[in-house]
Amino acid sequence: VCVCVCVLVCVCVLSPNFSPRSRAHFFATQVAEESQLVYNWGVACVDCIAMVSETTFVSGSQEGSLALWDAGKKKPVFTQRHAHGPNNWITAVCALKLADVVASGSCDGYLRLWKCDERLHKLTPLLAIPLAGFVNSLCFSESGDFIVTAVGQEPRLGRWVCVKDAKPCVQRVALQLKPEAPKP
Repeated sequence: VCVCVCVLVCVCVLSPNFSPRSRAHFFATQVAEESQLVYNWGVACVDCIAMVSETTFVSGSQEGSLALWDAGKKKPVFTQRHAHGPNNWITAVCALKLADVVASGSCDGYLRLWKCDERLHKLTPLLAIPLAGFVNSLCFSESGDFIVTAVGQEPRLGRWVCVKDAKPCVQRVALQLKPEAPKP
């Protein structure tokens, strides 16, 4: 009997000259073989990561890129640069289970929803929902009818930027995602 355990871990490594070099680690460990897969992305630190399916995951970085990863490739299969505009890093991502919807948050004033096309390896913008402050955490409901957000005046990993107009809170944002018609 072979047991397979999957865990997502984000690691930011500082090189000797203190420039961040990022590694998104996707551990697909087979207990019997003690093997793991390591994926590298040398752009900026990866701050958040979420599973889309058994073979796909999405990550958000400090330089503002939203990346789609395939378990069979060591680099992202798709990257949406400046997903929340220039100079806005991605502070939170989540994916709706058994669906093709991904959410991302930043401090640009919007919670963004993306359609994830695993076959074409692409993320397409679906919806931008106004939300003031830093989106520090995201979670879809089981049904996908709403998303819960943790919003603050500052990012969860530090206090170097402040959005004074934001009110720290947990918000429930109702969603009306229309399911696609079945293809013949």
